Amino acid sequence: MMTKIHYRLIGAPVDSGRVGRGCLMGPDAMRTARLADALADLGHDVTDMGNLSPDDVPGVDVSSHVHAYAETAG
Repeated sequence: MMTKIHYRLIGAPVDSGRVGRGCLMGPDAMRTARLADALADLGHDVTDMGNLSPDDVPGVDVSSHVHAYAETAG
């Protein structure tokens, strides 16, 4: 018998820290693929907490080779 688990899905659309973009759509792809429904179909409880939207971290001097530091640190 499988143990019922309560999952909380948290979207973290992080697409910073490097010049080439690519991960921003990850949380939406998780929802499009119906991950929450698949877990629920297995008998688990699922709560989708939505996407995080962190604040920038201002006022930090970093080397110019670090891309989008404030956004990434946030």
